[in-house]
Amino acid sequence: MRTLSSPRVYDSRIKSPGDTYNAGGLTKLAKDPLTLEQVASIQSYVGLQLVKGYLFCGEKWLKMLEHDYNRSAVTSTRSYRAHFSHANHAPNYYRLYQPGDIIIGGLARLHRENLSNPCASFYTPGLGRVQAMIYAVNKINADPHILPPNVTLGLDIRDFCQDPIKAARHAYIFALASNLNCACVKCTPDQRCTCITYGTCEASMNESVSYPIAAIVGALTSRAALPLANFLQAVRIPLVDASATSEELSSPLYKTFFRTIPPDVNQAKAVADIIDLYQWRYVAAVAVEDSYGRHGVRALDRESQERGTFCIEVLGFIHISNYAWRLRSIVSVLKNRSSIKVRIPMLVIRASNVHRKRVNFPLLKPTVLRAISNMSSLLVQFHYCRRICILQGPNTNDLQVIIVWSHAFQGRDLLIEAARQGLTGRVWIFSEAFAMVKPEFLPSNAGIETTGIHLGVQLPRISSLAGYRDFLEAKLKQDRSTAHPWWHEFWDHMTNEYCSTAANMRECSNNISADILIESMMDEFVPYVIDTVYAVAHALNSMHQCKASDSDHVPHGKGCPEVDPVVKPFEVAQYLRHVSFEGSTGHVTLDENGDPKHAFYDIGYFDFRLSNTSVTLKKVLVGSWDKKRNDKIYMNTSSISWQKLHNSKDEVAEGLRKDALGRDIPPSSECVAECKPGEWKAVTNHCCWKCFKCPDGSISVTYGVTNCTECTVTQASNSQRTLCIDLQVLNIQWTNFSAVALQVLIAVGLGLVIVTCYHFIRHRMSPIVKASNKIYSFVLLLGIALGFAVALLYIFVPSDTLCSILKPVRFVIYTLVCSALFLKTMQIVHAFNVSRIKNWIGVFICSTKRQVLALLAVLSIQVLLAAVWIVFDPPYVHRTIAPKSHVLYTCKPYKHVIGQVLENLMLAYVLSMAALCTYYAFRARNLPANFNEAKYISFSLYIFLLSWIVYQPIDYALEGWYVAVLSAATILLSSYGLLGCVFAPKIFIIVFRPNKNTAEFVRTELRNKSCNHSSHYSGSPV
Repeated sequence: MRTLSSPRVYDSRIKSPGDTYNAGGLTKLAKDPLTLEQVASIQSYVGLQLVKGYLFCGEKWLKMLEHDYNRSAVTSTRSYRAHFSHANHAPNYYRLYQPGDIIIGGLARLHRENLSNPCASFYTPGLGRVQAMIYAVNKINADPHILPPNVTLGLDIRDFCQDPIKAARHAYIFALASNLNCACVKCTPDQRCTCITYGTCEASMNESVSYPIAAIVGALTSRAALPLANFLQAVRIPLVDASATSEELSSPLYKTFFRTIPPDVNQAKAVADIIDLYQWRYVAAVAVEDSYGRHGVRALDRESQERGTFCIEVLGFIHISNYAWRLRSIVSVLKNRSSIKVRIPMLVIRASNVHRKRVNFPLLKPTVLRAISNMSSLLVQFHYCRRICILQGPNTNDLQVIIVWSHAFQGRDLLIEAARQGLTGRVWIFSEAFAMVKPEFLPSNAGIETTGIHLGVQLPRISSLAGYRDFLEAKLKQDRSTAHPWWHEFWDHMTNEYCSTAANMRECSNNISADILIESMMDEFVPYVIDTVYAVAHALNSMHQCKASDSDHVPHGKGCPEVDPVVKPFEVAQYLRHVSFEGSTGHVTLDENGDPKHAFYDIGYFDFRLSNTSVTLKKVLVGSWDKKRNDKIYMNTSSISWQKLHNSKDEVAEGLRKDALGRDIPPSSECVAECKPGEWKAVTNHCCWKCFKCPDGSISVTYGVTNCTECTVTQASNSQRTLCIDLQVLNIQWTNFSAVALQVLIAVGLGLVIVTCYHFIRHRMSPIVKASNKIYSFVLLLGIALGFAVALLYIFVPSDTLCSILKPVRFVIYTLVCSALFLKTMQIVHAFNVSRIKNWIGVFICSTKRQVLALLAVLSIQVLLAAVWIVFDPPYVHRTIAPKSHVLYTCKPYKHVIGQVLENLMLAYVLSMAALCTYYAFRARNLPANFNEAKYISFSLYIFLLSWIVYQPIDYALEGWYVAVLSAATILLSSYGLLGCVFAPKIFIIVFRPNKNTAEFVRTELRNKSCNHSSHYSGSPV
């Protein structure tokens, strides 16, 4: 070690970059010297949380940020210096030193700050963390498997009072002692430090002594850790922290920062899983305005962006101090969320948009998101995007869930203010800094219980710390007079808290339960503090065990480090990245960012119990989150008293629902209520929307649709726009009076056909039946029956199939009837006029087989035309739609000319057959009564032709339900005409005049006919 002629003296006060040191330079023990420029840069950052970013709004905004920051920094520095000067009169008051071969620096918070004093009241959990460091060092020194037998650990613990400036000053002293050729560094009350390279390092009454350290451990908040990490990165001293969770510290810019506590990116995932579990779509986030709060909600916002299952639409920021006015503003906006109708211009910055090459501070992370100040009536929001955004707060009161990412005091005061303003019936989710407070931290008389349900993501309480509890119990039994001054403050604090009204305070103090004393010192951070010391110890052990050929102990392939005479901190940092051990919190392994790879949390529920006279509070574990589990989140929902939302003063819990078993389940939380069926939502920003009723003629059947579904052309929407209702079909219905009348007529007609067939079959051997030609009669009855059947088809709603057969079949049936009448009439005429008919015609029509062939020949032409019509241009169904009124189905006979031609051909064929039949019926008018069917056939044909004269114009010219009725009526008219005119007289004779249905009567009639014929014959019966 090099020896100088005289001690070197350094002014430990914060210097500007232009200041110089008294000495000619600083030399590190490392190979690379620390230049004056680097030292000047380091000192310029000490105690300053520099925030720089190149924003898109020009230099004006940049200057505003610098002015605001510099003003707050100067105020903090002044308050610190005043207190620090006073404190230096008691060199050991803010320090606990335990000697060892290798010293670990410790930073602990043992005092709380208030408005006037950053080191005011005593903070008992801080003493517990100090004792955790001591406990860990003692266990490590007693364990022969961690460090070599001749190496012991020591501690140099400093109280920084939660003041970043004070923490930075302690780190500066550690850096001077570690990075210079000094056996120790002595500092006087006037803040001048001397590097001692020879002689004694014992402190005098007016001096404090610092020794070189291997690393710094502590339980700093993110706000205190950030400037410290900046500084320690420059001097390459590792900082292993147990409570700083800000995601910002995971940046590669902080290569010497390590932690045993999970970063907030995991906590954000846990909170997001809770939100997803209960299907909350829209949440508010209120955060403390420091790195912990900003980057916490940023991580949560990133989860929101990646998952797309929920949104953070409102972000309010609470200042670190003097935040009462801010709380009033935030609570007011949250309470009156439905009245926000103004547009808020937002300055929006994304980390990827900050051009790092323009940043002149290489030790700092070039990211800042700064809230717009002096907006007391509006809740400031921000989003991470690439442009300036204009957002509008939603006009809603459905905001139910509020995320509070803050420290304990800000979170508590937020709840108190919420209760004061009557913000009730909400679901609050706290981050771990607030969630881990003891129940008594929240006042029972502030009405906090009315604000709703309170959940918190917190570090798990480790149960395997029995050795640490025994260590504390032993400390409590030691002589108080010889204890460290911190213990004196602890006893004074506990005495004032538990014995303020006792007559004998000393006796009362001695009787305070050990469990109470231990619980006041223990918190969830203790096991993480223990693991910080163990992490450093395992890194030191790897350094001592290093062999050049052993790649497991040589980071990055470099040579083994020098561990004698002192351990170099920057080499400890390299080994810290590779530690892996079983610690108090489980297996500890750090990743490339210095963060633990595993993370797990408990989910607590603040259970307020109301009685007639008081409110009691206890914390209940209702769930857990484990990064390694497949189902990371577990929640015992039934343990949460959701019904308390109903009991709140403000009835905002209308969305509270019950499951199938009648149990209360969480309310919904949305920007606005999800659009109901019958509505569609127009998204106004990432999370919010407006609901509009679906237009007439369209519907939505589920919640939250973004567009409506059009009803078909044959449908209309109901008034609620939730159902497409078929338009009224204007066609005749089966239950209509007309349809019923037609059915009755058809049924009667078919019955008469059956009766006629019955009598013809029964009396088939009678003269009148024989004279009627059974074949033609039964064919005619078949045609009449088919006519009645076809009439029934007109009651059905038309379809393509029905339309394609209805009209062609009608033509075929009429052709069948007319051809049967024609052949039958022709046969009768020629039977009584044999002399006037050619023999071959008589032979043809008098043969039964030839009669069938003749009938088929006449009918086949019409059947062929019908088949061609159906195949090439079939009739089809046509819809006539009256919007929002009705739809009418009709049959159109053709689409093309071929169909029209075929229809006309079939019509002409039917009419020609009817004309021939009429001609022969007229010729047979004078036959004997029993054989004279011509008169009746003529009547039936007149009716038939009349029905066609009525049917054809109606079918082509009119459109409506009555067309089907008239079409059916005309075919019924024809059928009844044939049945009544052709068969009714014969049935009358068979049934009522059987005497005329005898052979004698027929012979008499024929004899009389012959006589009359002989006397009046003139060549023809016509």
